[in-house]
Order: sequence, then C-alpha cells, then structure tokens
Amino acid sequence: MGLAAAPQPWSGSYSIGKNAWAMAHTTQFTAPGWHYIDSAGGYLGGNRANGSYVTLKSTNNTDYSTVIETMDAKASQTFTAAVTGGLSTGAVHVWATNLNSDNPSSYMVRGADITPAANGTFSLILQPGYVYTLTTTTGGGKGTATSPAQHAMGLPYADNFDGYAVGKFAKDLMDQQGAFEIAACDAGRPGRCVRQMTAQAPINWAFQSTPYALLGDTTWRNYTVSTDVLLEKAGQAELIGRANTQKRFTPADIDAYYLRVSDTGAWSLLRNNANDGNKVTLASGTVSALGTNRWHSIGLSFSGSTIKAVIDGTAVRTITDGTLAAGQVGYGTSQGETAQFDNLSITGSSS
Repeated sequence: MGLAAAPQPWSGSYSIGKNAWAMAHTTQFTAPGWHYIDSAGGYLGGNRANGSYVTLKSTNNTDYSTVIETMDAKASQTFTAAVTGGLSTGAVHVWATNLNSDNPSSYMVRGADITPAANGTFSLILQPGYVYTLTTTTGGGKGTATSPAQHAMGLPYADNFDGYAVGKFAKDLMDQQGAFEIAACDAGRPGRCVRQMTAQAPINWAFQSTPYALLGDTTWRNYTVSTDVLLEKAGQAELIGRANTQKRFTPADIDAYYLRVSDTGAWSLLRNNANDGNKVTLASGTVSALGTNRWHSIGLSFSGSTIKAVIDGTAVRTITDGTLAAGQVGYGTSQGETAQFDNLSITGSSS
C-alpha cells in the first residue's frame, strides 16, 4: 500500500508502489492553481459501479486533464466526452495504469493519442481495473531510473554514535516505539550516546507498548551483538537479537530473543512469539546490582541453535534454542526508562 518501499536502505534498493502511479495520474498532468470543472465529473454512465471521473482545467483556461477510474467495473465500457467552454480541442494524450497487474510495465503506459472530431467529441474504450488520464498537457509519464539490486547488510557493523548531532537519529536504528535519539552521555562518559527519551507511557491509539528500536538485516544468522548501557533510573534495558517477523509495533508481536537486565542485577533471556505474544523465559539469574547512572556492557551471541548471554564480560548463561534462526538486533527499555546505549558492535557472519 506504500507509495514507495525501501526495506534495505543500505543497498539503495527501492520499489514504487501502485498507489504512487494512481496519484501520478493527477499530479503528473495538473499543477497548483488548476481548478476542477464541476460539470465534467461524476459516475461513468451515472452508475458508481462503473467507475468515476473528474476533470481539471489549467490556469490558462485551455488545457485540461480528465482522470478516470474503473476500479470496480466488471466489463469494458465506452467513455465519450465533448470539449466545450473554450478548452483545447487539440490532441488528447492517453495514459493508463492497470491496477490489477503486478507488473510495473503496466503502470503509466502511454496510449495512442485521440483527435477530437470537429464538434469537439471523442471516445475511448475503458477496461476494468484501470486508472486513465486524458490530457492536453505534455511532459508527464514515467522516468527511466532503475533501482539498485538488493543485497544483505554486511558485517561487521559498529557505531559509537559520536558522529551525530544531539537530538538526531542514529543511522540505521529504527524506532518502533518510544524515541531513541542522540544525547550527550552521562556518568562522566565523553561523547554521545543513544538515549530512550520517553519518560512516561504515551497516550496510545490502539495498544500499549514499551519502547524498542531495531537495526540490521532480517537475514543475519550467526553473530555477536554487544553494547554499553546505562539505566538512568530503576527499570530495565533490553538487547534484542534475531528479531524477524513482526505483526504490529509492539514487543509482544515480534519474533525475537531478548537479554533483559534490571538495575537490581536480575537478568533474563527470553524468546517471544509474534503469533501469540507469548514471551518464554529461557534462562534467568542475578548478577551484582547494575544500579543507576553506571555504565555496563551486555551482549548476545548466536551460533546455530547456541545462544550465549554476556553481562559485563561474563557469560551468564549458554543455552540451546533453535526456534528463531535469523533476524535484526535492537534496543529496548521498560516503560518510562530513559536508558542510554553506546558502542554498538555486531560481528560475525551475515549468513
């Protein structure tokens, strides 16, 4: 449904969606200041099921563009127009997009020009499931740019976040909930960090979620991710690994592993199921209290079905769980926890 999709921003690959071309049937052939002609719009044949059309005229009161849609039509039909009121009776240029097709070559296709009769009338056979533009303007259409090919995001990957201005976003780190922004590091650490900024639960539209952000390639399989973390107040921080299928933007609706640490020193290694939101505790324990306003390091390693959790350089648990095979990394916090993260490092194989 997007106008454009770029699921791999590191590769430069993109695709242009059908909606973009549906809109282009208006925007490519009109301009600010054009006006709709009320008498030159309505339902085809007076029946909404056949489709609809609108007409706009230029500020020169001569050029015009008629945009027609037959999205719900079941059969071909003939559209007939009569040009009056001083509008151009010159050649009518035809552009068409087949929105029932998944082939980009069927979008914004130039058709044969139509020459109105001496009395200004002309006709066109319309096919179902199309958007058409009939226009006296020139210069519209599709460009010739082509997308680069997709490719996996390479490893190793590292970011100390010092290269960004305060208040900006870190490259490649994508907020899902909460607000992860660049801030000056606390507790005497020079430079800049990523800080989770929302200090309380927001007013949600449909569902409540704790803050989290994701980074990387969903095809990453065997890797080690580590980061420094500082809890500004009592609460929890999470390091996420092998994050993949996501049903909606909550931590309960994503396939992922989590290393969760608390200011008390309690930690847990969890696996979440996107289908039912069920977080399974795979391992848990306690280390010396992490406290607040103190820097610590946490890490997760994935090698096949072997998963290792590390806190302050010590492997607190190694488990076997092959449920989730690949996915992104990420940061998370408990609700209202304004934690800071620094020195993100991801090493290993992208496959």
